[in-house]
Amino acid sequence: MKLSLNKRQMTLGIMLSLTLVAVVVAYFHGESSPEVVQPVAKGREASVLTVPVAIPAGMADSLNITGLRQNMLGVDQHAGQVFASKSWYVPPPPPPRAPPPPPTAPPLPFAYMGRFQEGGDSPVIFLTRGELLYSVHVGEVIDETYRIEQLTPNEVIFIYLPMDKRQVLRIAEAS
Repeated sequence: MKLSLNKRQMTLGIMLSLTLVAVVVAYFHGESSPEVVQPVAKGREASVLTVPVAIPAGMADSLNITGLRQNMLGVDQHAGQVFASKSWYVPPPPPPRAPPPPPTAPPLPFAYMGRFQEGGDSPVIFLTRGELLYSVHVGEVIDETYRIEQLTPNEVIFIYLPMDKRQVLRIAEAS
């Protein structure tokens, strides 16, 4: 059944009017002054927001408002969290920090090229560092960083001066 636009609007208007009449009749049908019920706050529940609610006297008895009020104020504050997750896991303490390793000298930047000794003089040691060539004697300081401490047939012993650490450069000399 298809209604025209005018008939549809008229039907909706009549339904709206009947609804308004039913609401007014229901409102004025009961007592003229409804009973106002307010929850009573006690102790720590004083922070609960209270909103006055108007309920007709005849309905208040059937709803058992007094029992409802007692239940609302007696409910535990955490009752809504019945299914909240709770973990009993306690993380282990962090591992103790290991002390930092003692500082070490950087690796020796020198390569052994050879040595030369004339007569009873102290030997001259030939070392390279990248493209630089050094000719040094035992006891000399190179670049204010390394001192040649000792020369043996199989090694050159250096002292790294900033840390006073001993470093050894192994050499394999042809006989």
